[in-house]
Amino acid sequence: MAVKTKDAEGNLFPVILILVFAFLSAGIFVAGYIVYSNYEKNYRAQVEHQLSAIGDLKAGELVQWRKERIGDASLFYKNPAFSALVERYFANAGDAEAEGQLRTWLGRFQDSGQYERVMLLDTGYAKKMVVPQAPERNLSFVSTGTIGILQSGQVAFEDFYFNEVNQKIYLKVMVPILAPTDGSRIIGFCALRIDPAAYLYPLIQLWPAPSMTAETLLVRQDGNDVMYLNELKFQKDTALNLRIPLEKKDIPAVKAVLGQEGVVEGRDYRDAAVIADIRHIPDSPWFMVARMDTAEVYAPLTQVLWAVVGFIGALMISAGTGLGLIWRQQNVRSYKDRYAAADALRQSQIKTSEALRNLGNYNRNLIEASIDPFVTIDHSGKISDVNIATEQITGYSRQDLIGTDFSNYFTEPEKASEGYRRVFKDGTVRDYPLEIRHLDGHITAVVYNAAVYLDESGQTLGVFATAHDITGSKKAERALRESEAQYRLLAEHMTDTVWLMDMQFKTTYQSPSSEKLRGFTHQEIMEMPPEKNMTPESFKLGTEVFLEEMAKVEADPDYNFTRRLDLEFYRRDGSTFWSANTFSLIRDENGRPLSILGEGRDITERKRAEEEIRKLNAELEQRVLERTAQLESANKELEAFAYSVSHDLRAPLRGIDGWSLALLEDYKDKIDEQGRQYIDLVRSETQMMSRLIDDLLSFSRQSRSEIKQQRLDMTAMAQAIVSRLQQQNPALQADFIIEPGLTALGDAGLIEIALNNLLDNAVKFSSGKPHARIEFGKVEQKGKKAFFVRDNGVGFDMTYAHKLFGVFRRLHKASEFPGTGIGLASAQRIIKRHGGLIWAEARVNEGATFYFTLKEAT
Repeated sequence: MAVKTKDAEGNLFPVILILVFAFLSAGIFVAGYIVYSNYEKNYRAQVEHQLSAIGDLKAGELVQWRKERIGDASLFYKNPAFSALVERYFANAGDAEAEGQLRTWLGRFQDSGQYERVMLLDTGYAKKMVVPQAPERNLSFVSTGTIGILQSGQVAFEDFYFNEVNQKIYLKVMVPILAPTDGSRIIGFCALRIDPAAYLYPLIQLWPAPSMTAETLLVRQDGNDVMYLNELKFQKDTALNLRIPLEKKDIPAVKAVLGQEGVVEGRDYRDAAVIADIRHIPDSPWFMVARMDTAEVYAPLTQVLWAVVGFIGALMISAGTGLGLIWRQQNVRSYKDRYAAADALRQSQIKTSEALRNLGNYNRNLIEASIDPFVTIDHSGKISDVNIATEQITGYSRQDLIGTDFSNYFTEPEKASEGYRRVFKDGTVRDYPLEIRHLDGHITAVVYNAAVYLDESGQTLGVFATAHDITGSKKAERALRESEAQYRLLAEHMTDTVWLMDMQFKTTYQSPSSEKLRGFTHQEIMEMPPEKNMTPESFKLGTEVFLEEMAKVEADPDYNFTRRLDLEFYRRDGSTFWSANTFSLIRDENGRPLSILGEGRDITERKRAEEEIRKLNAELEQRVLERTAQLESANKELEAFAYSVSHDLRAPLRGIDGWSLALLEDYKDKIDEQGRQYIDLVRSETQMMSRLIDDLLSFSRQSRSEIKQQRLDMTAMAQAIVSRLQQQNPALQADFIIEPGLTALGDAGLIEIALNNLLDNAVKFSSGKPHARIEFGKVEQKGKKAFFVRDNGVGFDMTYAHKLFGVFRRLHKASEFPGTGIGLASAQRIIKRHGGLIWAEARVNEGATFYFTLKEAT
């Protein structure tokens, strides 16, 4: 049997101590790893929760901002009073009163501070009014998508766009202005232009806690890229300029556009590692990225890690020291070990307290940086912390607020408590309306957004709540109510009648002017059956139109009608009067047909005048028929007389010419030279008289013949006339220049006579020139397309131009230029019968130009 000696025990003791140290070190390391892992997990959960809370807060602010802008548009959308004023101004831009009222209206709205410009556009998107006044390009930028929304009659939100004129970025709320009498017709647009640099960009960029790397990004998809919409913290001139391809899926902005939401990690536009909360902004193409550098986020965790490592190292050193002391001084081993462990634990507690204190400062800075009131409320409803904005809106200091019931500072405490309970039930609450009472009694209207916050174990500790001031929106609503009251007062005092009818066609309201016109009291009108209100014919017409329009409303719930009818109403004394009425459908807040608005104007005198005019027109038409018949009879008699005179005059003229010729031939030897000259003159005058008779008959027929309109080849017609003139005058030496491709609409026979007279005239008066030049073409003259015949002949003095187109009027002696003096008069009559004009320009010895107009050939 082996006996263990004291030496053996001494040899084994160091081994046992080493084994104990190894096991103790392993236990310390495992325990430290578990502590750090749990701390890291809880810290990351807390960071993600805080980042998500910030993302939720910023997203709520953006959603609320967009809602307020759309809400502002309601002041102009489907507002009959505003639409009527715009329609009046567009119809007469010189209406100073309408312009002044519009500028006052738009100016008060623009003064709210949210809009850089408020503009009125016509249906072609051209600016008609800009408030405040400033030089602007004529056309406003409107995207294709926005135009589609506006043409459907809806309010549109014009997303971020770049203004090339002033090199700035804007957004716009576009409001269609619907005609006051026809709700389906668009008469223009109201553009509320927003400078995002004034409020939206600061709202996006504000991070509710001190941070070196944190920022909020707003992006949207643009084709195959992600486009950044706001200026970035670490890169300038990025708004609408910086784009990142969708292939870079490790970038949080790309992840957001591709549909991912929540807390993610990745690389940002600087290629730096970041942690971000990403989400889509409802009812918009926007995505929000709230991000911080991973290095900054986990910097406190790194400190804790080193603290734990130090703690573990200290424990291991303490353990080693203790075991050494045990080895050397077994009597004081236990005391030494406990002292070292206690000291190490105390140091760890100090470092852990410092880490927790830093975390508390971070949370405090987080709520203090918010520009809106920010409150944390514990599970019992007591205020646990507030920011400066809360002190300002309530008038109480932070010390006075902390520990008090949060509902005490609202005008409706029960409503505030109900909202608080709803947060605990649903986890969040959005846009909860309340009113905060200041210490001095001032009331501020706000909407609250709130969410619960949890401890490390997931238990609900309390509520984060932030308020947003909506005083501006309330003012706009109040202004709208005041405007409605003003227009009601206007209705009460206007001379035209205004009334309301229910959907059973019964009057529910009438203006004092209606009572005065009809003689019935308001109560009597209310009790009067519809069929007793107007004559049977008017009641039948009004009922038919009403039923027809209501059938359209039932078929199309969005259909709104505005009809105009002239109706005959009864007065109290039994007489009747005519009224020109406009009826419009009014819907309730849910879109259901509510009543019919009517506006009328007494047109009895106009109806009487119309009846008198109708009778006068009937009498006038009868007189015209009688006079036309008399004129036709006179024309026929005149035509018969003309032919009779022509026949009766021609026989003696032919006799005079024939006997004169016989006298020359038979008694030539017995008549001297002077006698033969006299006989030649007699023959010449009789022949001239014969031509005059022919020309007068032709002139007479031109005013009576029926015009047959057809497409004319004016170039071919002129060429044929020139050819005929050259055959008739073989000795003619002239250059004819005829423009090709000329066409017109007219009667071929008559237009040929007119053009023949003008060309023959040009040939006659340029025959004395050694190099005659005659042109036919078409030019722009006196704002019209006119044909012309130009020559370089003798011309004439323009002082006598008014005599040119008179019958038998001549500006030159017949001995110089023979003719009957009817050609130009005939040409003028033909052109006028075709609805055209004819005139001349000339200079003595420099030629003349005759212009005439005809209808264009199609």
